[in-house]
Formats: sequence, structure tokens, C-alpha cells
Amino acid sequence: MDIKTTAYPKRYAKMLRPKSDDGSLRDLEDLLKQIEDEASRLLSVHQRDEESTKHRIKEAELCRDIAKALKDNSSFQEAMRDPQVDMRYILLLGYVYGSLCAPSLHDERSGLRASLTLLKQQQGPLKRRRKQEAAREWMKQEAQQIWANDHAKELRIGAVADEVRKRVKKRKQEDDIAKNHWPDSLEVIRDAIRHVAPEYARKQGRPRKK
Repeated sequence: MDIKTTAYPKRYAKMLRPKSDDGSLRDLEDLLKQIEDEASRLLSVHQRDEESTKHRIKEAELCRDIAKALKDNSSFQEAMRDPQVDMRYILLLGYVYGSLCAPSLHDERSGLRASLTLLKQQQGPLKRRRKQEAAREWMKQEAQQIWANDHAKELRIGAVADEVRKRVKKRKQEDDIAKNHWPDSLEVIRDAIRHVAPEYARKQGRPRKK
């Protein structure tokens, strides 16, 4: 049974399938054919990809050519048993194919640095935004409570914003998160509570005195 292969991005080589369906090791010609086919595919991919470097293209080309040359050499298997055989080609083939199978160390480090930088850049604003949203929700709840107790229905948005601002300042004295992140400008508070204001509170001007 074949060893299961992991799904790789198409810009990287697939893992070799060293075993046949019956569990036996594939012969050398079969393995070289796998390498040749995959290197040829990668060569075509890298030649079309503008982001690919010349180094990657040369690696794929060299890998394909060596695999093909060894596969087509009828005396290769006999030469493998010869102690005088030049093993540099085998070593080079293994190295180049291994390089094609995975991102280079430089690629991994560059990608990791970019990801960490982006994460750090996003964390600060996201945290501040969440805390400010929490502040706005708190302001809305306080405003709703004030209007719920306004049985005379006299309090306009401006008056309630003034009262909510007092409560915000009190909260900022008691809570470090509120102190460092909660806005306390009347403009922000007005904008936050406007969405929960009852109809009478939205009217312009002061309420008439009874």
C-alpha cells in the first residue's frame, strides 16, 4: 500500500511514493521517473510564476536533467555496485530534490517574520477597538437606564450625555482599562447614546417647563 502523501502547494514538489501497492519498495527506475516528472512540472510552474527566483528554476531544471540521465542509463544499476562509482550525482540529486520539496530556510524565516509583524500591527488597534466598543455599549446601557427612569419624558440627548459623562469619569477613576482606553468626550458619548434615545429625547431644544 502506498504511503499517504501530504497535500503540498503546487510550487513545491510532492513527496516520493517509495512503496508499491503490495508494500514492496519501488525499483530505482520508478523512483527516478517520479522525480523527473515532478521536477518537470515544477520547472513549468516556476517559469510561469513571476515570483519564482532564477535559483528555483535552475534547481528544477537540474533535478529533472539528472533524474532523466540516470534513469536512461542502462548501466546505472551496475555502476551503483561499483565502489569506484562517482556518488556526487546521487548526493546532488537528493539535495536538489529535497530543496524543491520544501520552502528554503530563508523563505520560512521571511514568512514567519512577516506574519509576526502583521500580527503585532493588528493586535494593538484591535484591542483598543474592542475596549472602545465595550465603552460605547456601557454608555448605551447607562443612558437607557436614565431614560427608563425619566417618567416625565423631559431628558434630551444632551442632558443624558452630560450625566453619562459624569459616570464615565467616575468609572475611569475606579478602573484602569476605562482610565486608559475609554473616551469621555461629549461628542463620542452623544454619538453612542443617540441610537438608544427615545423619540422625545431626539427633539431639538429644551423641553417646555410645566
